[in-house]
Amino acid sequence: MSEERMAILRMLSEGKISVDEAGRLLEAVGDGPLAGQGAQESRDERRQPRDFGEFFEDVGKEVRRAVSSVHEGDIGDTVRKEVDKAMRTVRGMDLGNVVNEVVDQVKVVVSEAVDGASNRELIDREEDWIFDDAAIVALQAETGNGNIVFQPGTGTAVKVCAHTKIKAHTSEQAEAFAEQVVVHAECTGETVRIYKEHPKPPRGVNVTINYKIEGPRHLDLDLCTVNGNATASGSEGKVTAQTTNGNVALDGSRGQVQLRTQNGNIRAMLLELRYEGLFTNANGNIEVHLVEGEAPLTATSTNGNVDLRLPVDFSGVLDARTTNGRVRAAADLGVMGTVKRTLVEGPIGAGGDTRVQVHTLNGNVSVGRLHGEEQ
Repeated sequence: MSEERMAILRMLSEGKISVDEAGRLLEAVGDGPLAGQGAQESRDERRQPRDFGEFFEDVGKEVRRAVSSVHEGDIGDTVRKEVDKAMRTVRGMDLGNVVNEVVDQVKVVVSEAVDGASNRELIDREEDWIFDDAAIVALQAETGNGNIVFQPGTGTAVKVCAHTKIKAHTSEQAEAFAEQVVVHAECTGETVRIYKEHPKPPRGVNVTINYKIEGPRHLDLDLCTVNGNATASGSEGKVTAQTTNGNVALDGSRGQVQLRTQNGNIRAMLLELRYEGLFTNANGNIEVHLVEGEAPLTATSTNGNVDLRLPVDFSGVLDARTTNGRVRAAADLGVMGTVKRTLVEGPIGAGGDTRVQVHTLNGNVSVGRLHGEEQ
C-alpha cells in the first residue's frame, strides 16, 4: 500500500486538507491507469483479494474526478465522509470478499454528488421466483449493493423478489449494462440460494439489487450484503446476517444468532435464545433485547455503545467492560464481584456457567433486565 496515498486520504477524511489540495496531492503521487481496468471479471475472480494500493488508487481516482468537476463546497463534505467510511471499512475487513464492492459504492456516492442523481437514466426491473418444497430447510442470499429483507410467510413456499436498479448517464449505457446483470435464484437439495452476477460496472454506471424474501419460519438464514441493510423477522432457525456498510436488524427470532457489520448498527429483539448469540461490529451501536432463554451471549463493538437487556429470570456470569466509556449494570442483575467505571464482573441472578460478554473499546456499556414495557 502506498503510504503517501494513505496519508493524503486520512488528512482529507479528517478535514485537515481541502478537497482541492487532496486532488493535487493524489495527482502528484498517482501511478497512472490501473492494470486490467475495463476487463470483464468472473464472479469468482471478483471475490479474490486486491492489493491495498489498488484499492486506494481506485478511491483516489474518484476523488480526483470529483475535484476536477467542482470547487470546494458541499461536495467536500460528501467526499470526505465516503473516503472516511471506506478507510474505516478496510482496517478490519476481509479483503478477499468485499474490497471491490466498497470501491464501487464510493464511486456511486461521489459520482452522484458530482453529476446529480436526478440527471441519470434508470433501468428498474423486478424478478420473482417461488419454490414450494417441504424439504427446504435453508436459505442463502447474497448481494453487493442492496438490502436483504426476510419475512415469515404462510405454508411451505419460499417466495423471492429481486429488485434491480441500474443508473447511468445515458439510457444506452444503462440498457447495455442491464443485459449483463443476472440474478440467480435456485433450489439445490434442501437449500434455496440467491445471488447476482455481473462484470465490474464502468464509470458512471451504478447497480443496486435488493431482495425481499418470504418463507417458513423454520428456515436457517444466511444473509450477506456489502453496502446495504440485512433484516429478518419471525425466524425460528439459525440466523447469520452480515454487512460491511449498513445495519443489521432481527425481530422475533428464536434460534441461534450471528449478526455482524463493519459500519452500522445492530438491533436484535429476540423472543428466545436457544443457542449461543454473537453480535459484532466495528463502528456502530449494538442493542439486544432478550425475552426468554438462557444461552451464552457475546456482544462486542470497537466504536459504539452496547445495550443489553436480559430476561427477568436469566442466570449466568457477566463480563462487561469498555476502555473509553462507562459500564452500567442494573441492580436487579445481582451483586457483582467487581464494579468499576470501565469493568463490571460477577454472577447474574443465581449464577452458573452461562457467560454473557459485553465489550466495547470506545463507547458505553449498559446491561439490565428486560421488563414488560420494553418488550
